[in-house]
Amino acid sequence: MQILGWTATRIIVSGIANRIAKAVIRLPVRDFTSGFRCYSIKYILRAAPKLKSQRFEIQVETLRQAQLMGMKVTEIPIIFENRKRGRSKLTINEITNFLLYIIKACSLK
Repeated sequence: MQILGWTATRIIVSGIANRIAKAVIRLPVRDFTSGFRCYSIKYILRAAPKLKSQRFEIQVETLRQAQLMGMKVTEIPIIFENRKRGRSKLTINEITNFLLYIIKACSLK
């Protein structure tokens, strides 16, 4: 994925989050934090009742559930251009919830 218009801080935070997620989840995915996803109906019907996250960490949880269900995960590179208006909703609380989910994901089977 190519990113346009992010600050150095945002690139670093995203990079760290993706490295942590990759180390724990162990899927061949470069961007665990992207919300730009496509899922099969088969996956949605099986996974939706099991999903617990309601914030930022849902992006990792959906990949973890796909892995646990033996679903195929494929990544298609995109060019992500930063928003023109508005601000990021990423807060310390979001980062904390993400890290707590990663710890929890280690124990999911």
